Amino acid sequence: MESLTTNPRVRGQSGPEAELEDITMAEGSETQAARRRQWQEQLLWDTRIYEEREKSLTFICEQPALLEQRIFTLAREIMMRLE
Repeated sequence: MESLTTNPRVRGQSGPEAELEDITMAEGSETQAARRRQWQEQLLWDTRIYEEREKSLTFICEQPALLEQRIFTLAREIMMRLE
């Protein structure tokens, strides 16, 4: 899996967004307009993927702590009932 920090498209150094800035919307240029739409769509997908990965990372980091707290509570309850 590619790291978010090593992906040049996510960092914004190159890729669709860099080329998007270079494309001008000249009247009558359907090719340029199509390329611009294509890059905009790619940028939207890349942004969405980045945000989803960021949310998942937060969940993955918090989940072990929550499970450990739950296990501690259950173990304490078991110990109380055994005494």
